[in-house]
Amino acid sequence: MCGLCGDLSPQDHWSDRGPGAGTARHRHERLQAVRTLLVGTGLTVSEWRGRGYQLANGRGRTVLVRDLGSLWGEAERMRGRPVDPLETGDAP
Repeated sequence: MCGLCGDLSPQDHWSDRGPGAGTARHRHERLQAVRTLLVGTGLTVSEWRGRGYQLANGRGRTVLVRDLGSLWGEAERMRGRPVDPLETGDAP
C-alpha cells in the first residue's frame, strides 16, 4: 500500500478503539510496547504522522503500515520468519 492510501483510508483495527484510543499518550504507550516486543529482531518502529507506523529493518527497507495487525505481518515478511517476543536475538 502506498503511504498516501494508508493515510487516507480509515483506521478500523480494534486496537484503535476504546477509552483513550487515539490520544497522544495512548499512541506513545502502544509504540513503546511494540518496540519492546521487537527487541532482538533487528527491526525498528516509529510513529508515522499519528496515523500508523514506519517499520524499518536497518538495511534500507522501510514500510508504512496503518495498524498493529498490519505491522506484525510486515515484520514477519521483513524478517523472513515469525516474530517471537521471547526470542533473545541469538537464534539464526
